[in-house]
Amino acid sequence: HLIEPDVILYNAILRKCADAFDSERLFHVLDQMQKEGHEPNYQTWQIVFEFLISNEDVEKMIHYYPKMQKAIADFKQEMITKSVRSVE
Repeated sequence: HLIEPDVILYNAILRKCADAFDSERLFHVLDQMQKEGHEPNYQTWQIVFEFLISNEDVEKMIHYYPKMQKAIADFKQEMITKSVRSVE
């Protein structure tokens, strides 16, 4: 059986690309992830933005910022939902 990639696996690969300062591969993996229907999550964008900040790539930060904002909003909503459920 082949391993079916998910967001967790993609994030691990993105982290390795970022650690290796491999911009080309990092953005190829990010694009592939999205083409295969895996929505980047908060952790994905954290990896990407840490990489962009360390490389001072302001142009790409501006490009990806709205997507990161959406992921942060989704993450906050998920945490609120979990909190409410734990209280019920």
